[in-house]
Amino acid sequence: MEEKYSWHNVLRRCVAMKPLFKYLRRAHALALVERGALRIGTLYGYQDTEKHGLEVGDAEEGTKSTYSDDPHIDWKRPETVNQLARSMISAPPGTDLIIEDCLFEQDERCPDAFVYSVSSVADEVVMRRMKYDACVAIMHPERFFHVLSEHLLVTGRVIGRPVLVECVYQGRRVHYAAPRTAHPAQIKDPKHAYQRELRMIGEPSETPIKPLLMELRALVGCCELRALP
Repeated sequence: MEEKYSWHNVLRRCVAMKPLFKYLRRAHALALVERGALRIGTLYGYQDTEKHGLEVGDAEEGTKSTYSDDPHIDWKRPETVNQLARSMISAPPGTDLIIEDCLFEQDERCPDAFVYSVSSVADEVVMRRMKYDACVAIMHPERFFHVLSEHLLVTGRVIGRPVLVECVYQGRRVHYAAPRTAHPAQIKDPKHAYQRELRMIGEPSETPIKPLLMELRALVGCCELRALP
């Protein structure tokens, strides 16, 4: 089931006041530092694990499922009917319907979006596991993402200003009563928690979308190469 999301209402904003880090191949790192050249990927693009590998790619990017396993549901007693079951069964209130030991599960797949990923940690082990050989320190992240998002807005690539969010490392299968539910575009497998990833996510003005290559001179001075021990 495909869900419609408003990125700007659903995604949690993250204000980054300290340096952030981008792991890249050295040639691309130099291009970013010296010329402001970079590539903005897509959410669905990360599903290509053959291209990105299993440390960066994830075939389930942008998906989530919500389930309920309440042992007893009685349609004549509204307090026993959870929201998920109600959304999946079309029955008027008061219907003589009792459901026992039934599992309800609803799959979600959020729309594709532009994504630029960074990390909050500078760590050689993280860099090597992701198959990169250079680290760029984004010394002025607020300026960096302002320039980036402004360019996407001015060129008409996105609807509304992109948001910067922290990834949430959890399973993609979530109980309906869970106290915290993350947007599908934020979720990453817990085994990748070491990456400490943040994502700038922008809702595209039209689809389908492809990665964007750009050179923004205003980014020069925001970044520097970071030598890792």
